[in-house]
Amino acid sequence: MCGIAGAIDLTGSREPDNLVVRHMASALRHRGPDDDGFMFAPGFGMGNRRLAIVGVTNGRQPIYNETGTVGVIGNGEFFDYPELKARLKAKGHVFRTCSDTEIIIHLYEEHGEDLFHHLKGQFAFVLVDIQQRKVLLARDRVGICPLHWSRQGDWLYFGSEIKALLASHAVAPALDPRGLDHIFTFFAMGTRRTMFAGIQSVAPGHYLRITFRSNGAPASIDERCYWDLDFPDWGQEHDSDAATLIEEFEATFRRAVGHLPAADGLHRVLPALTHTSRPRQGHTGHASGLTAVGRTHCRHPRSRWSTPPLRPHRRIAVVRRRPQPQPSSITCGRTLLRCGGGAADLRTPERIVCARRKESQGSG
Repeated sequence: MCGIAGAIDLTGSREPDNLVVRHMASALRHRGPDDDGFMFAPGFGMGNRRLAIVGVTNGRQPIYNETGTVGVIGNGEFFDYPELKARLKAKGHVFRTCSDTEIIIHLYEEHGEDLFHHLKGQFAFVLVDIQQRKVLLARDRVGICPLHWSRQGDWLYFGSEIKALLASHAVAPALDPRGLDHIFTFFAMGTRRTMFAGIQSVAPGHYLRITFRSNGAPASIDERCYWDLDFPDWGQEHDSDAATLIEEFEATFRRAVGHLPAADGLHRVLPALTHTSRPRQGHTGHASGLTAVGRTHCRHPRSRWSTPPLRPHRRIAVVRRRPQPQPSSITCGRTLLRCGGGAADLRTPERIVCARRKESQGSG
């Protein structure tokens, strides 16, 4: 998780106050405690708070293209960036970092605003094209990564969180009653509306294109949709047998995160996530891998004891079926189960900790 924030002068002539942009970025320090980076030029100023995960040593943002005419700051990750990076290198693009964010600028050089069709991941980013005097504020297809903005006169302020906009002291923290109603009704903000008047979210699957004018008039702000949910008409659904659908889902999932180190265990996790587990050959009781436990009962397959029905506010436990060298503790509400060595252990968490300390002292 990273954080981005900044200000744009829609007249394209004034450089935003350095201290204001830095103060906005500082409000997002919790999103990126490892590093920060800033970019200032007539018309815009932007900052990034970075949580260093990919390209730890050389992935500081903003990141620029070979000529320094395109810059980007971003939040998120791209699932297939190694493959994209290899293809872009083959076309002559020069990469200076190991950060997956760098693929944005090279895809933009290659495809322009059609780059979104080549991005697979979760992201929110701001791209500046200095030569074409254009800024793009973009968000991923389903809105995993947040991006908010507010226009105040001839200035546009943006940030990963609303607190970054409020930190500019140019955006007033005024309540939007309808937005508040949305929160209490739907428990989420699924549209552009927020709980603050005058502050919007970039819609999922959309981007804002800000084009500066040469005559000094305020820049145009155009919202464009590059992706939307496509619901088939009745009778046009993709239909197949369960085994084929599971295979297609697993293949898609592996393509999405196959480069991650934890991907070698996905074949054990997927059945629990999809609730369409297939039993092992010659085994009819439980599916292999993980057993997903719903909100009605919590029972470890190797335990002779089952809990009472769980209330809705209690956790959904996912319990490993295969025996482990060390017992694993599973929380179901206030009850702590100790599984993997036979019957569940009903001792309180404090007694479990004391028991483990005694065991470690005895073994030492």
